[in-house]
Amino acid sequence: MSDERPRRVLPRTIASWLLLAGAAVMGMACSGIIEEARRSSLEPAPSARLAGAVSLPSAFTVQGARQGAIGGAGVVVPSGVLPFVRFTRPTAVSARGGDLYVADAVLAGVYRYDFATTLAVRLTGVPYQPDIQLKVLADRTLLVVDGVGRRVVRVAPDGRPVQDLGGGPIELGRPVDVAGDDGRGRILIADGLLRQILEYNPAGRGWRIVPLRGDDTIQVTSISAIAVGSRALYVADPACRCVLMVAADGRIVGRIGAGEVDQVAGMDVDPAGRLFVADNGDRMLKLFVDGRLTQSFTYRSLGVSEVGDLEVDDTLLVMSDPAAGVVEVRRIAPRRAGQGAQ
Repeated sequence: MSDERPRRVLPRTIASWLLLAGAAVMGMACSGIIEEARRSSLEPAPSARLAGAVSLPSAFTVQGARQGAIGGAGVVVPSGVLPFVRFTRPTAVSARGGDLYVADAVLAGVYRYDFATTLAVRLTGVPYQPDIQLKVLADRTLLVVDGVGRRVVRVAPDGRPVQDLGGGPIELGRPVDVAGDDGRGRILIADGLLRQILEYNPAGRGWRIVPLRGDDTIQVTSISAIAVGSRALYVADPACRCVLMVAADGRIVGRIGAGEVDQVAGMDVDPAGRLFVADNGDRMLKLFVDGRLTQSFTYRSLGVSEVGDLEVDDTLLVMSDPAAGVVEVRRIAPRRAGQGAQ
């Protein structure tokens, strides 16, 4: 009987080990399935990877226009005596609600172009400077950045200067850009010399300095352009070759495009919160969604040689091309799954 006992115990022991091994294998398999499911839940679906992606089909190209005159209510009307004007070197642009403003370096003036009538009128009351920047506000007035004169002039649609921002008790070091923040009801002026933002109320009277505050790891070292989104103010910093995300109170909350942007020629945010950046360093238009580089378009694919300025007007992307002497207008359309990159 002593010989039979081990024979009975041995099969049971082997069976127990087999059961344990099988359970371990099953457990590992289940863990693998669970881990794969977890990874799948974290990875975006193919359609999610395209979220925010766009196509930019051509809308039209503005080479110039028949000149009109300012009629009643500031409307551009035909004029039989003024000739066709052809843009030569458009550097700055701003568009809103059917109006396109173009600053031309060779013509040394600012023109208001009407999308509906395709007429243009030269705004004789606008102080032109080589480093001029433009921004149309919700009330249809135009802000003109005069860096040489260290001021920002507000101009009516008919070209009459109506306000001088930067005078009085506050002095601008060197204004480089301006933006309208409709959501918060304010006008923002970027001072490149003092590396700060000046905030005005919509009437352009009450003002305060918005100090740009970072920490030991991130600071503003220079400012070349600004753009306003619903969630943040974007500040192009040429020294860090990046774009800084700034909260409404001036706190720097993030850095995007580090190592991905070089020479920002212009940038703006569309209604969906996407940031468009024209980079003259590698001649690419770059699209950032939630702070991440989502798409890049070559200048050639967009029909431009270089970009002097860029602005978004609802679903239109407007770019000035100083080298070609034109303003290129593209439509911002969602890119469908399976649609190739431009």
